[in-house]
Amino acid sequence: MKAEVLASYNATFVMKVERMAEMGETIQATDVRFEHGGKGSNQAVGISRLGAEVRLIAGIGRDPFGESALSLWASSGMDVSGVKRSRVATGMAFVFLVGTQNFIYLSPGANSDIDQDWVATHLGEADVFMTVFEVPYDLAVWAARRAARASLTFVNPAPAHAIMPDELDGIYAITPNEAEIKVMAGLSPVSNVDFRELARSYAKHVNVVAVTLGEKGSYLVYGGSERHIPALPSRAKETTGAGDSWSAAFAYFIARGEGVFEAAEMANAAASLLVERRRGEALVDNLPTLEEVERRHSGFMRTVKSLSREHSCCLVPFRRYSATQGKRLQEQLKSWERSTRATGSPFTTGGKMTSSDLFLFPRPNAS
Repeated sequence: MKAEVLASYNATFVMKVERMAEMGETIQATDVRFEHGGKGSNQAVGISRLGAEVRLIAGIGRDPFGESALSLWASSGMDVSGVKRSRVATGMAFVFLVGTQNFIYLSPGANSDIDQDWVATHLGEADVFMTVFEVPYDLAVWAARRAARASLTFVNPAPAHAIMPDELDGIYAITPNEAEIKVMAGLSPVSNVDFRELARSYAKHVNVVAVTLGEKGSYLVYGGSERHIPALPSRAKETTGAGDSWSAAFAYFIARGEGVFEAAEMANAAASLLVERRRGEALVDNLPTLEEVERRHSGFMRTVKSLSREHSCCLVPFRRYSATQGKRLQEQLKSWERSTRATGSPFTTGGKMTSSDLFLFPRPNAS
């Protein structure tokens, strides 16, 4: 599989703090580290880790941070012939961690120093084209629509920018989170407007709208159908980069031929692996491999089938379960997760099964 990514790169400084400072206040960080960042670069490394051949189009500065980016991409086996060395400084990001939540501030730098001429010169043919809004959003949209002539195109509209649905005509999929789709619609990120209504409006112009919901999973609108894909149970240590891991896996598995809802399940598995691993290590070093994602997903499905037998349950359509029943499954899976970790048992592989529209429900004759 070949993937082309119009990517951003940000030299990223991560600071762990007890809380965000108030105006005029100084707070001491408990931990500070530097790592590779940029949503586009993270997603490029993520889809490469899954097995795709990746070609980058990006802008970096002629500085040590730019050299570091090239070293990262070269070590990942990527084609960097489309990377522009700019006189503008490499983009930078500052991430503040409060518990498992993150607050991110960006300076785009060289990410904004590429234009349509540069992209047109280096844009080729690939199975997948991916981009983000950390490059100029209008350039990202233009490039995705142009790439759609030869590729499945995926746009992660982060950071979000107000954009009309018809401006996305021709793009295969967009992957905003719940706050971002509200900003796209010109609303406040904390607006009370139902994000599902917004997803439906954008789905009239793109094939797939996949809204990521963090620990709640994802919500997809595709082909006249809508579905909530529950997150896999996980013990999150740090959530930075979860959306990047999700977006990379979603694009990969769709391009590989999985159904849209099944690809979202696999993406949920990829994101769950990343958030469980991060304990201060570099994000890119923790992005999962194809084998790891498939093992996590099949292990989860094997557990669902096992629970259905052990607890005298049957599988019923997801749309019929209640909040109480949902809590019950989560508790069962967490208990299973604790026991497997205590014994050191690995996730095991099992037969293919779709969980996105299924749920454990007590049999009527169960005691």
